[in-house]
Amino acid sequence: TWKDGTQSIYEAANKKLNNPAHLNTEVVKVERPAEGTEGKIKVTLKDEAGERIEEFDQLIVTTPLDQFAKFADARDEEKQLFGKIIHEKYVDFIAKFETDAGPTISGYIFDNMTVERLGHAMVYYHRWEDFGKNCPCTVYALRNHTGDPDVPYDKTLELMKDDIEKTLKFPIKEVLYAQESYYCPHVNSEDYAAGWYDRLEKLQGTNNTYYAGEILSFGDMEDTCAASKDIIGRFF
Repeated sequence: TWKDGTQSIYEAANKKLNNPAHLNTEVVKVERPAEGTEGKIKVTLKDEAGERIEEFDQLIVTTPLDQFAKFADARDEEKQLFGKIIHEKYVDFIAKFETDAGPTISGYIFDNMTVERLGHAMVYYHRWEDFGKNCPCTVYALRNHTGDPDVPYDKTLELMKDDIEKTLKFPIKEVLYAQESYYCPHVNSEDYAAGWYDRLEKLQGTNNTYYAGEILSFGDMEDTCAASKDIIGRFF
């Protein structure tokens, strides 16, 4: 673990770049030239100073590709291909426990890692050893599985709290924050076998657009960085 979190790594690296990334900036719209024509790619950005348009020669998309059409001029092939992407819906919350009543280490609840126990707590993460039983912990659960109905978000939170308090006997004093996380975008086995990745590869460079992000590898730092380095090496 990193004392200041993984975000600090990229903020520090960003300061060393000749062209630093814009942080805390929303991409509102992406407009590319019509197919077969030349021109700049116009990107509408929004930050605390308001909206502005910046122009680029090439576009590298690293955001979740299944969200691309919501802000960009996605073409038919992109919509059809990216519409097949599915992802894991993880629910997590950060909890404080009653005094001296929390866990002292992280734990995996293997019995809950089955389809039948969908929505139940699977992991609790004890980050700082020095806090002992008074360390806030992050609890994780998965609420969806391909081919099975999703467990509602609120129901998942309820099941998770029951698992921590009633099964593991860690009384929760306060839930500090809860959210649903977008995790592990992928395609199903049929689309994979039908050549989904081959079709994506053929799109690389079309309309001066390239595709990166965790869909090309996996949702951890080393794999996404390796995939990005590969794209730069091959196309730039």
